[in-house]
Amino acid sequence: GSVESLPVDGTSFLPVLRGSSNSHRTFVYGMHNNYPEGPPYPIRSVCDGRYHWIHNLRPDEIYIEKHLMGVKDDGRLNNRYWQDWVWHATTDRRTYDLVARYQRRPEFELYDLSVDPFEHQNLVDNPDLEDVRRRLADALETWMTEQGDPGIPVDTRAVHGASRSGQFPYGPAGAKVDHQ
Repeated sequence: GSVESLPVDGTSFLPVLRGSSNSHRTFVYGMHNNYPEGPPYPIRSVCDGRYHWIHNLRPDEIYIEKHLMGVKDDGRLNNRYWQDWVWHATTDRRTYDLVARYQRRPEFELYDLSVDPFEHQNLVDNPDLEDVRRRLADALETWMTEQGDPGIPVDTRAVHGASRSGQFPYGPAGAKVDHQ
């Protein structure tokens, strides 16, 4: 299919490149749908340059990504390091914690990238950051609404199959998509 009229939410980065501006946008948004790389595990996030807010929409599930964790058609491992981590998790607590952290995620995560660029210290329960949490959570909710993103319903086998056929059941209001 072809897109007839799709609202574009991008803006020119040229003023930054020309030096007439030091910044381009207030927020950067992230959207991850896991199917078909693994069972549905939708994640949405927003970052303001310092703080990164992550909403794991299915914290009741474990995160599985077959390209990292799986094997190729001939039985060879995709990535030996994952199997190595799992193997060593039986005897090394730090490795166990890494495997558990990767697969079991809390509903909300908040990281201060200025002091924790690798996102190891979840600050979601820090009472001093309540305003940051609220501001980022509100920004993410607004963006999801603007994008027509209902969250969990997007990360399914049915929606994935429909999108591969040119059918897009979700999206920004007013977007017209030719499904030919």
